Amino acid sequence: HVFVNKFLTAGDLIIILLILIAGLVSLYYPRQNGSIVYIKVNGEIKGVYNLNNKNKQTITIAGKKGTMKVEIQEGRVWVSESSCPNKLCIKMGKIHKNGEMIVCVPNRVIISVKNKEEKEVDAITM
Repeated sequence: HVFVNKFLTAGDLIIILLILIAGLVSLYYPRQNGSIVYIKVNGEIKGVYNLNNKNKQTITIAGKKGTMKVEIQEGRVWVSESSCPNKLCIKMGKIHKNGEMIVCVPNRVIISVKNKEEKEVDAITM
């Protein structure tokens, strides 16, 4: 009780408790399935694909260290081949939920799943 009385007030404890609850809820809140796949190379969008397409798609990407093959089928996307040394992007497996990503740092490629198309920013004002 000495620590609580000296350093924390009742308001501090309430704020800490609310932050902990919000964090736990966000961990267990189920994500929705995504519908669009974005493929970025060096931060630039190189392709936007429909995740819900029934036909299998194979996309070849030219990265910094060589080529990668990305597969899209039955609502999932994954890297099937990569020229990167560790092959971590392949080991990341298949993704399909909104916000999930596959990142290949050596090739500077990011594959992300979203619910809808991103809008480009026209301008930022202050």
